[in-house]
Amino acid sequence: EGLIHRAQTKRATPPWADLDPIADFYDEARRLTREPGELHVVDHIVPKISKTVCGLHVPWNLQVLHWRSNAQKSNTWWPDMWGEQIELF
Repeated sequence: EGLIHRAQTKRATPPWADLDPIADFYDEARRLTREPGELHVVDHIVPKISKTVCGLHVPWNLQVLHWRSNAQKSNTWWPDMWGEQIELF
């Protein structure tokens, strides 16, 4: 995890966020990476950094995904995205 990523995550974490449930997502990603031997990551359902939105680093905006699924999702789509699902780039 790079310095820029950590800084973005810190900015996206509100002061009232409960950090224990957030840590559970990272524990689960490590467990899933270890057991099947394929990288799993913590994904922000609503992207943390995007041209159109900035999602929070809170438990209800996190999920554990296989790294490939996370890479395919990118930061241009999220559930209940306003308007139509349009190509942003």
